[in-house]
Amino acid sequence: MLHRRNLGGIKLGAVPRVVASVTSAADLRRISSGGARPFDFVEARLDRVGAGTGDLLAQFRRIERSGAPVILTIRSAREGGAWRGSEKDRAALYALGLPSVSAVDVEVRGGTLPSLAVDAHDLGRLVIASAHDFRGTPPLRDLRQLVAKARRHGADVVKIATWVRRAPDAITLFELLREAEAGPLCVIGMGPLGRHTRIGLACAGSCLAYGSFGRAAAPGQLPCGELAALLRRFCPAFSRAALRRKTKRGG
Repeated sequence: MLHRRNLGGIKLGAVPRVVASVTSAADLRRISSGGARPFDFVEARLDRVGAGTGDLLAQFRRIERSGAPVILTIRSAREGGAWRGSEKDRAALYALGLPSVSAVDVEVRGGTLPSLAVDAHDLGRLVIASAHDFRGTPPLRDLRQLVAKARRHGADVVKIATWVRRAPDAITLFELLREAEAGPLCVIGMGPLGRHTRIGLACAGSCLAYGSFGRAAAPGQLPCGELAALLRRFCPAFSRAALRRKTKRGG
């Protein structure tokens, strides 16, 4: 299966891209109004922002026009989100938002991914399939199976986020990341110890690095400005890409 490797015209691959995760309507309005943007993409967490659609869809389009592609996420409560409604209603919200965004994020586990992937691809949108484990880090073989399942169901990017409780958990995540040849892979460590892996995994090839814009959306998540600063300091690929963007803007 051919996987899309561009999100809103920005290539995904060796350079980690910073995603600003937004959990409030006020922060979405701030971003749509302009200002400093230490991120490449905006993740609109509709499960936390709320579903007042008309104004939100207009904000998504304004953010998109300003050059920051939007990822629409309606995270299920089963995987740490705030959505407790029916799958039918959640699918309807995704369908409503699809034309106004560049990508969608939906869980691997559950029944929404296959049909949403078809609809998203029909509109030329990228599909991120994610799996979250807040109890710990499963064995590598189980994570491999999740990645394979996501690819089979149409994921362009697979996102795996697990709770890091001890050093072997972090090693498992780095081992998983080594197997990203089949398509873009995002690997995230959560929790107090996982916080220290977020920069290392991004530097090792995780294609997306999630930071908060306002309130954190996940345990151990750094503010996106701090995240970008650390990547500039410790990740050569990110620093070179940032320098190229700065040079291009400067003419």
